[in-house]
Amino acid sequence: MNIEEVYPKYQDSEILPLSDLEVLENINEQIRKKSMNNNYNNCLLIINIAIILFVFFLFIQFFVKNSDDLIESPLFQNGSIDYKNEKYKVAILYSSLFGNGIARFMIVTGEYFIRKGYDVYFLTKPPYVKDFHFNAKIKRDFVYHNWTLIENEIKNEKIDFLIVNNVFDPGAIEKYKSFGVKVIGIFHGVYMSAMYNNSTMFYRNWQYTDLLDAFIHVSADDYYFFKHFGFKRNIFIPNLYTFEPSLTPSSNLTYNNIMMLGRLNDHKKGVIYAIKAMEIIIKEIPDAKLNLVSSDGRVQHLKDLTEQLNLTNNINFIPYTENISNYFLNSSIFFFTSLTEAFPMALNEAKAHALPCVTFDVSYSIPFQSGVIQVEMFNHEALAREAIKLLKDYDYRKKMGIEAKLSLNKFNNDNTTELWGRLFHSLKKGEKEFQKLRNEIENKYYNEEIAEKHMQKQLEYLKIYNKFFRCHSLKNFIDLNYINNIEICPNVSRRRRRRRRRIR
Repeated sequence: MNIEEVYPKYQDSEILPLSDLEVLENINEQIRKKSMNNNYNNCLLIINIAIILFVFFLFIQFFVKNSDDLIESPLFQNGSIDYKNEKYKVAILYSSLFGNGIARFMIVTGEYFIRKGYDVYFLTKPPYVKDFHFNAKIKRDFVYHNWTLIENEIKNEKIDFLIVNNVFDPGAIEKYKSFGVKVIGIFHGVYMSAMYNNSTMFYRNWQYTDLLDAFIHVSADDYYFFKHFGFKRNIFIPNLYTFEPSLTPSSNLTYNNIMMLGRLNDHKKGVIYAIKAMEIIIKEIPDAKLNLVSSDGRVQHLKDLTEQLNLTNNINFIPYTENISNYFLNSSIFFFTSLTEAFPMALNEAKAHALPCVTFDVSYSIPFQSGVIQVEMFNHEALAREAIKLLKDYDYRKKMGIEAKLSLNKFNNDNTTELWGRLFHSLKKGEKEFQKLRNEIENKYYNEEIAEKHMQKQLEYLKIYNKFFRCHSLKNFIDLNYINNIEICPNVSRRRRRRRRRIR
């Protein structure tokens, strides 16, 4: 502020009046205070900027330190998680690529691992029949049952993870781990499966699964027993679907054809009950046919039964073909008479083609607890009744077919592949991350009360079927000492015991 502009009439005077001097002094005081305020505000601004920069620096440090945890939180999840595009080398060890659900598991899992950007290796025996077709980017080596060759393969290719199917032997687990690789076991059965084979060996070796880096169950119910005993390495991850439901055509359900698929020679598949059911079905629907598609050619005893029941014109034995979709599309019902299952590949293939499925009352994994018609175990008459009802009512079987297909939406292959990616990531990060993932999956998919009821029911069915285990109860199977020393029931004759030892 210019004093001449305020008081122009005094600009030539040497002395100002007192009153003007007081005004001037006031103005100077105001200018001084304003200057001090400006300096104070500038200091505050500098301090605030410094605080903001410091807080920002701390945030950056926190984010870098905890970036993995933040990425895994729901706030950061947007579609598939790639965990910084981590790529792994994964080897899957199994005897062959033909004949059963494990081989089909390998094919589809390997395919999705390749899509994820992983390097995939199949470690098998040399093929003795025509193997399933698999992605040409997967490297296959014939090193199965040769420790030196397996070790060389793992070390030369710098494998990150070795996936071993149905491994329980402690010596084998320790040997694999000695190769410097993370070893993941995967169990394709359920806790009751061994009893249907009259086997006690499984229960004497099962505790060694905690030697594995991870032990995967494909059935959430089966997780129940391992959870109960405090195992720390087990985790639930479902199998991938062989056919992606949204990309799979649906059957028009206009044929009187019933289909089964699987290892028909395996007594646990219950094929004999389906054949007996056909004897009843053709009395109501004479042109009904049962197509038995099998990867196992040892079915002469089933053909003999077919002849005895005069069903040769109604039951067809069909060798396995990779063009399996045509058989699904030409069928109107799928029979699934397995006595024990974990994650049935054949059943999910039928449901992907929108086939109504009639099954025994088995505790399947989560995707198969809906979309099927379940009947009492071993009851072939009930199988026949439900099949007749479906074949006589198009609207009913159409409704059930749609429900069967929609039930597969509980999982999809991309999400399951993501679970595998998170498993690999957690095993690389350490125990804390593995247990975090394990607990997250458990909270989402596991219900102990339901699992216990399911397994209790399966044990009761088992006692009807297999006299070798009639002395056991569910209470026996929550006693670790009992399980580790399990024996065949005492009412079995010595002669039968000796025979079983020779077979084993």
